[in-house]
Amino acid sequence: MKQPVQLSVILTNHGDPIHFNSLLSDLLRFENGRFEVIIIQDGSDTVLSKFIDSEIKKSSNERVFLYEHSRPLGRGSSLNEGLMHAEGAYIWAPLRAERLNESLLLEAMQRFKSDPAAFWSLDYHLPKQLPDWISAAEEGDLPDDSCLLWNRNIIQQEYLFFNPFMESLHGAELAMRIAMDHSWVLTDPFFVVAEDQSPVAQIGDMKELIFSALRMTEEKTITEQLISAFQSAEQYLKKREADDLTLYQARQLLTDNNANKSLELVNRYLKRNPENPEALRIKIASLEKMRRHVEAAELKHRLFKRAKSEAHATEEKVSDSETLTADSPVETQSGSAGLISQNLSVEEPQFEDETTDAHEGINGDEAAETVEIEGLEPEMAESLVSVVIPVTAHGKSLLEEALIHLDRSKGRHTLELIVVDNASLDDTFDYLEQLTQKKFLNIKVIVNQVNKGVPAAWNQAFELAKGDYILFMHNDVHLKPESIDHLVEALRKSEEAVMAVPVLNNTEYAPQLAGKQVEGADSEVETADSCCFMVEGGISFRFDEEFRPCFYEMEDYCRQIRTAGRKIIVEKKAHADHRGGGSTVAMALHLDPEELWKNRARFRMKWFPGRTAVIPQEGNHAERFRRLGAPLNPLQPDSDWLNRVRDYLTSEVRTEILRGSWNEEELFTIMLTLLIADERELLRTLEERIEGLKPDPALLKLFILYYYRKNIFSRCRHYVGMAEEEDPEFDLFNLRMLIAEKEYDRAIPLLNDLLAHYPSSPELYSHAAEIYKQNQEMAEAESFYAMAHQLHPVKYRHYSGGFSLNV
Repeated sequence: MKQPVQLSVILTNHGDPIHFNSLLSDLLRFENGRFEVIIIQDGSDTVLSKFIDSEIKKSSNERVFLYEHSRPLGRGSSLNEGLMHAEGAYIWAPLRAERLNESLLLEAMQRFKSDPAAFWSLDYHLPKQLPDWISAAEEGDLPDDSCLLWNRNIIQQEYLFFNPFMESLHGAELAMRIAMDHSWVLTDPFFVVAEDQSPVAQIGDMKELIFSALRMTEEKTITEQLISAFQSAEQYLKKREADDLTLYQARQLLTDNNANKSLELVNRYLKRNPENPEALRIKIASLEKMRRHVEAAELKHRLFKRAKSEAHATEEKVSDSETLTADSPVETQSGSAGLISQNLSVEEPQFEDETTDAHEGINGDEAAETVEIEGLEPEMAESLVSVVIPVTAHGKSLLEEALIHLDRSKGRHTLELIVVDNASLDDTFDYLEQLTQKKFLNIKVIVNQVNKGVPAAWNQAFELAKGDYILFMHNDVHLKPESIDHLVEALRKSEEAVMAVPVLNNTEYAPQLAGKQVEGADSEVETADSCCFMVEGGISFRFDEEFRPCFYEMEDYCRQIRTAGRKIIVEKKAHADHRGGGSTVAMALHLDPEELWKNRARFRMKWFPGRTAVIPQEGNHAERFRRLGAPLNPLQPDSDWLNRVRDYLTSEVRTEILRGSWNEEELFTIMLTLLIADERELLRTLEERIEGLKPDPALLKLFILYYYRKNIFSRCRHYVGMAEEEDPEFDLFNLRMLIAEKEYDRAIPLLNDLLAHYPSSPELYSHAAEIYKQNQEMAEAESFYAMAHQLHPVKYRHYSGGFSLNV
């Protein structure tokens, strides 16, 4: 018996074909049986029909429905048709959803079950008053349909329809009508919301929004404002088409080396004139002056890709149509695409067919640019080995050293170097351009606008790599000579192994640690250090990108391999030095254990679900708590553990704990359990007993974090004062508290000291931005906010004029 449909996804072909194709492919790969996909093909299109049929045939989803119109009816009418066929409790009608994540979507569906909201806005703050909706439409600040999700259980059927007279903003118009009488919730998206996701309202849509707003109010003042907006709609159109002054000012500011202000103005102009080539050229130049090379390269490539896609689509339509002539509009489209590239003065690399296919295969990349140079192959090469190195933040110097050692250790095999530039902040971009020009090790470069995390970087490289074997390594690893040869040989000899790892000078994994190998001992291991490992090129295993930005991604990957019956081996003849000081340290990720705890819990739930917490019946209370153990994520204990502890803490047990005589270890065990269970009253009473004792640093940090999250800074400082040794984590807590209390004069020296040790920390960048913001230095604040987002886009959300932190 089929489960009832939970989510109905309605797709129409009214948006960008690139986004439609990507979205359809992603949705039809989903494995959850409670999603249905309703496709409305509005108008005859042979090329599109072939693509849709092909994707449906590849999908295992039995709930995919296609409805075709011989003549176009418009998106509004198509969406309403989709609503008639939809069976799901929730409705989503996306136009664009880059890096769509099924796991996050499932988590959102679980949250929505207990939420009485009429709809959810994904990452967009919506206006409160009707005139504000019109202003937001004029400025391009309303979400597109992708960022709104509807609850059919709450919205009455007669109100759940899309305006058939609009060209775009169908969801925004519905949200405006619904929000006046229903609650809605701002929530996290399950895909990457693009910088240009907001559509710019056309004059017809502006008028329809005003008509809808007028039908919703009888208040005289608001009605007058709406009528005034309607009367000025024609002026708005002229402003969009001929806002030459803003563009002139942006160009002049760029000439005067004020790139920050120039970028601000040109972004404002592009909202009203999104395809203006001169504005796009100014934006690229501004970004490059601000050393935001990744964003500039992404914009160049996106425009080139769009022009190329349009030309390709044109060619297919010509071949499929017997009626098109040389004088048809196709020629005009090609000319337009060429004009964009010409006006931008973008010299995009010329790809061979094979390279283009590889580039297009980078799944769901939100803004990835791939550059491939084919080098000369040695005459005696045995195999092609792809070597993958991710780099982020300020990683150029480490990368340079790693490549020197890599070049020396390549042995008899041909190497193909793939560098994933995960949003570098230094001049890595320029350095990789130089390597590309020199054709160093047949280099290919993947450039990401934001740091996608280690698992996503590995997966991007997997799709691009052509090697018989793929060596993954961090940029702080130095390979010893002939190590690549030994790793390849190890995989060739073993029929069951698909991963081989070297011996390391520095690792937490004992079987790989230099000097710990036993001659003749079995080389098979359960897991391995992620700093350096080689796999067979044809394997299907991929990294789970939910383990972002890092931590437990390698344990999960190794678990996939062993569950499939394959092996991981240590090759004792291969050696590598793990220098340390790479991205994890530079970004200070090790100072914030929350990421590690979260991924540790995710790993356990994925591979060992259903395990229940048990409090043993024997022993005193401290012994029982010790044997129960702490949850994998102390900040978010699972409900089973939490309920067990709270049920155990009867009034009788609480009294026994308070009156009991506990040694130091027992007392700390009890207090740790009470802290995680958030039993504040009992915990506070016991805290008086630890005066004069010496809790270990890990327990101190938990106490500090516990009280920091409750904004009880006096207790935080009390436990910081109990530390016997200096620790950068304690300094970080002190900094957080000083900034929260707006003690900026005291915070600045501490911030500078921490930045000297951790120059790529997104958290420190966000603190710097907050200080600049309070001092009204908005350009500097914006710059630091942007860097925090660039390095950790999941935790630090950046948008024009603001910043938000996801806890």
